[in-house]
Amino acid sequence: AVTAAHRHLHGLEPVRAVHCDRWYELWVNSVDARWTGPVAGRAKAHAASLMAGMAKHIFGFEWTPPPR
Repeated sequence: AVTAAHRHLHGLEPVRAVHCDRWYELWVNSVDARWTGPVAGRAKAHAASLMAGMAKHIFGFEWTPPPR
């Protein structure tokens, strides 16, 4: 369901790296606003891994998290 929704959106308007960067920035800021420690770090790392996979397999480009 999640990948289908992103495939559909990408078909309507191509998702670009700037969109991935913005989503990741929002995610990290949300986590950092409420949590610290190893679980927060794993949540951010997992989000980066998921976005990299979607970028590669759904959107068709390589993505890495922007420097913070």
